[in-house]
Amino acid sequence: MYKKSTWVAPLLVSSLLASGAAVAQQVAPPTVYGLLHVSLDQIDSDIEGNSAAFNTSTNTSRLGVKGSHSFDPQLKAIYQAEATLYATDGADGKFTFDRDTFFGFQGDWGSLRVGNMNSPTKLLRIRTDLFTSQVGAAGNITGTDGQDNWRRNSVFYTSPEYYGVTARLQYSANSESTGGTQDAQAPAYSASLEYNQGGFWAALAYDENKELNNNNVKAYRAAAKYDWDTVSIRAFYNHAHKSSLGAEPSPDNSDTYGLGLRYLATAKVALKTQIHQVRRDNDANDKATQYAVGADYLYAPNLTFYVNYAQVDADGIYRAPTNAGRSAQIKLADGKGDESPYAVSVGTIFKF
Repeated sequence: MYKKSTWVAPLLVSSLLASGAAVAQQVAPPTVYGLLHVSLDQIDSDIEGNSAAFNTSTNTSRLGVKGSHSFDPQLKAIYQAEATLYATDGADGKFTFDRDTFFGFQGDWGSLRVGNMNSPTKLLRIRTDLFTSQVGAAGNITGTDGQDNWRRNSVFYTSPEYYGVTARLQYSANSESTGGTQDAQAPAYSASLEYNQGGFWAALAYDENKELNNNNVKAYRAAAKYDWDTVSIRAFYNHAHKSSLGAEPSPDNSDTYGLGLRYLATAKVALKTQIHQVRRDNDANDKATQYAVGADYLYAPNLTFYVNYAQVDADGIYRAPTNAGRSAQIKLADGKGDESPYAVSVGTIFKF
């Protein structure tokens, strides 16, 4: 009996280890991916006392890992961790997973993720922006009322597509802080309904961000895109209502409009332009209008060179054509509202 146990125990351990190794082998290794986006810029703030200056800029360069594992046809685990890369300035050695980072599950019922993610409302702007993270990005104008912020501590559900329609829902328990909700509660809600059929895409979204800089901001957003042969047309609208949570509430409404056009002149050269304007519903009817033009050279499927020019004509609202998703920015000056800051940019985007 004793002799039998001496070989049964090692056999059992070996069997368990082999079984565990087999399970481990079924989990595919994560995919490492990234994007390197840098540019050389000539920037002029048009503020008295300042002059045009040469800059280098990191434009949402990123590094990430992502993956999935299927348990059965109805349940798949999904995960992603994505960090900003400060390719030109180093940002004092900062490296944190500050972009879409989550863990969740996916199946025929849709997907459910928990983490730090872009909101459904923000995704509408990204889908229609022809200059994302470049000089002239739509976010320079559309992101002024909080709808384009990252949403921390959030739960995000995406429905399966049904006859071209997809719903997205997000709730953030605390969108402004990394702490708990007992001492820093700032909940946010975002939802969108999208329709995608052929080359046509359109979406509506609602967004509410409570206690954003001591304000409650509600917004309605609509966006559309149509791709036809060599032409792509983009349209954007956002209405925001901001009310102060202080002792004397001061409501503030704004409307933002945008139009974009992209034309594929050759198999490798694309010409693009877009215009965005924000208007404040106040006594002065303040506004700011951004104009952007550019050309992309598609050297390879994962390598693009571009040249852009963008300018903001301010009329009561000072906005810069350089500040969305870029490290080289113009400082927004209080009390400035009749200037015309501009920038010229030559850049390259490499995806891997």
